[in-house]
Amino acid sequence: MKRFFYSLRFRIILLILLAVLPALGLILYTANEEHKLATQQAKADALTIARLISHDEERIIAESRQFLAVTAQLPIFLSGGSAEHTAFLQDLLGKTPHYSSISVVKPDGSLLSSSPPVNESIDLADRPYLQRSLLTGEFRVGDYQISRLTGSASLPFSYPIIDDVGRIQAVLVAELDLAWLNQMAAEAKLPEGSVLTIRDRNGTILARYPEPEKWVGKSVPEAPIAQAITSHPNKSTMESLGVDGIPRLYAFQQFADYAGDRDVFISVGIPTEVAFAGVNRIQTRNLVGVGLVTFLAVLIAWSGSYRLILRRINELMSATKSLAAGDLSVRTNLPYGQGELGQLSRAFDSMAAKLEQRTKELQEAESRYRALVENIPAVTYTLKPGDEGYVSPQINKMLGLSQAEWMSDPGLCFNQVHPLDRPRVRVEVCERIEKLESYRSEYRMIISSGFQVWVRNEAAAIRDESGQPSFIQGFVTDITDRKQNEEAVKLAYLKLNQIFNTAVDGMCVINKEFKIIKANDAYCTLAGIAKEAAIGAKCYEVFPSPICCTSDCPLNQILNGKTHVEYDMEKVLDNGSLLACIVTANAYHDLNGELIGVVEDIKDISERKQVEREMARLEQLNMVGEMAAGIGHEIRNPMTTVRGFLQMLGGKKELIEYKAHFDLMIEELDRANSIITEFLSLAKDKPSDLKTQNLNKVVKALFPLMESDSINSEKYVTLELNEEIPDLLLDEKEIRQVILNLVRNGLEAMSPGGNLTVKTFTANNEVVLAVQDQGTGIESEVLEKLGQPFLTTKENGTGLGLSLCYSIVNRHNAVMEVETSREGTTMYVKFNSCFPPGQD
Repeated sequence: MKRFFYSLRFRIILLILLAVLPALGLILYTANEEHKLATQQAKADALTIARLISHDEERIIAESRQFLAVTAQLPIFLSGGSAEHTAFLQDLLGKTPHYSSISVVKPDGSLLSSSPPVNESIDLADRPYLQRSLLTGEFRVGDYQISRLTGSASLPFSYPIIDDVGRIQAVLVAELDLAWLNQMAAEAKLPEGSVLTIRDRNGTILARYPEPEKWVGKSVPEAPIAQAITSHPNKSTMESLGVDGIPRLYAFQQFADYAGDRDVFISVGIPTEVAFAGVNRIQTRNLVGVGLVTFLAVLIAWSGSYRLILRRINELMSATKSLAAGDLSVRTNLPYGQGELGQLSRAFDSMAAKLEQRTKELQEAESRYRALVENIPAVTYTLKPGDEGYVSPQINKMLGLSQAEWMSDPGLCFNQVHPLDRPRVRVEVCERIEKLESYRSEYRMIISSGFQVWVRNEAAAIRDESGQPSFIQGFVTDITDRKQNEEAVKLAYLKLNQIFNTAVDGMCVINKEFKIIKANDAYCTLAGIAKEAAIGAKCYEVFPSPICCTSDCPLNQILNGKTHVEYDMEKVLDNGSLLACIVTANAYHDLNGELIGVVEDIKDISERKQVEREMARLEQLNMVGEMAAGIGHEIRNPMTTVRGFLQMLGGKKELIEYKAHFDLMIEELDRANSIITEFLSLAKDKPSDLKTQNLNKVVKALFPLMESDSINSEKYVTLELNEEIPDLLLDEKEIRQVILNLVRNGLEAMSPGGNLTVKTFTANNEVVLAVQDQGTGIESEVLEKLGQPFLTTKENGTGLGLSLCYSIVNRHNAVMEVETSREGTTMYVKFNSCFPPGQD
């Protein structure tokens, strides 16, 4: 039975039933609307009847008022006796049959006369309408009541009888017979079961149609209709239960209050069953019709669904099951036609044919894939929880394991991992296999032959349709050759890097953005910057030159097509000295041959430049010395003769007046002779008288002379002598001349108040004499030519002082160096203390 509810036949029937639902809903909706219309119509009819009766009652009250007002004016009621009143009232009652009684009541409530007459005494003093007429002297309408005269339901009216002086002599009372209500109900032709009721504010039934004898006089305030009228006096219609428990549609109307002292309602109730009878008949007929149509449709669907639909669907299901069982050759063998089932049959047969073709292609692809996997130079494998997995036969060649050994225990490979690599492999591979996560790792393995191989194990997690990892598929590649090549490349890189970092020349790599990306220690030393600060800095900020940021810049030239650029440059160091260097720039490419910058080599040629300058200076000195040696005697002999005659002439009395001129000429000859002497001192082959002595002794012997020169120029000289310097082979006379020349040059370079320091000390197996002044330094263009003969910045200088010093220092196999800046100049004379100087 349960299976039936999932069948196609049930669904067809369910569709039919669902198709009927709108019609059923429309019927119910129409019935509901008709019920509403019937309700509205019934309420309207009832309300119309209630209003007609209310209006008729208002008419009767108005007529009664007029009737009583006229009657009360008749003289008979003021002058006649009781018998006369009774006769008149009987006659009057016969002419007005809608009244049940007419009476005259004394002010004390006792009955004076009435029609019909009564034999017993009746007291009406408790009647509210009587009291109100006596109190107001006007027409009053009482409550619906049971008359004490007739014993029937009536509506009393009262009007005072007033004499000529305006006193109330009696009250004329007429009681309306409520039988008129039954007459109006009959005339209204109320539907069967309808009721017409008059009740007061307390719920007492004053009149009712039908069955007045059963209900009149009863008080039923708890009845639903009574409570509804009392709680909603302004609502004219409603649906409620009557006092007899029958549901009705009620309309009610409050009677007009002429006296302002009553609260009476008239209600008309029509049974809902009667009001909805026609609507219910139509609704029942419609529902029966829809039911019959639905039954016929279901019966036809039940019998016709198999022949038209289910038989072909069963054929399709049978073919589908065969296809699911693996029979790819199955077909439906149904006619296709133009319908949906025919198209479905066609689609199924086409799918089965394509599936059969795809299966063949998949088998062929699987064969090709297996052939590929089993012939590539790598081990391919799969790992799946609860499955023995797969490994390609290359594992035997690579690791010495058979496929059967691996598939029976995939963890066997872990035992062949190099012991030093096992902790890392456990984290990078094993733990990820357990979590079905992708991994990549390179490690060493010990194969069965005992050799060590490097392998790259890379795998990916294959996910199912839900996105969850299903199994691991990976491959293992022998990377032993690559690792060996990497080691070789690494070693070559280390060697190259070592060569780069230990090179004497400054070397750096600059990218296209002019940023230094690599620099060796020599470059940083030449640039005077820490390597950390150099890397990433702009090259023109670290090692500025005049061609930076111009078209002559090596990087710009190489970017424009050149592959090699070379040029000379000089850099002013922080100490003021010049650094001469040769800059060589070559294009720098990456592994793909793309230009990424330049490699610059900066060779310090300061020493070579210094040697070249020294050679030039010595060459000049040699030339001057040779010239001095060649012509010194030839010049001195005539000069000696001239000087002798000048001295002789200057001593004669007759020429005494020219003595001053003779002395000036002799002084100039002596000056020329001293210049010749200095020339002769520059001679390369001038012998030196070298003796072992201490440099400090020579300095101390000259200190008084140095101090005297400093005092004369308002300057100071300070000695800082190292008493432990070793003795040297010195020509005292020449060394004294060097010291005096250097000291006097320093004093002349300083302003008054300056201090000159003479130092001796040892450094690098050398004895150093240093003369440090506090002048303004030596200009760069003068510094380059320092030591050349006849180079002087003094007004009366010969330019031979420093040339002579260089010559003497050179004859002592010593070196003279200069450090200069804006704070002063220091002249160093460095004597070799390990090897005694030789003679030229």
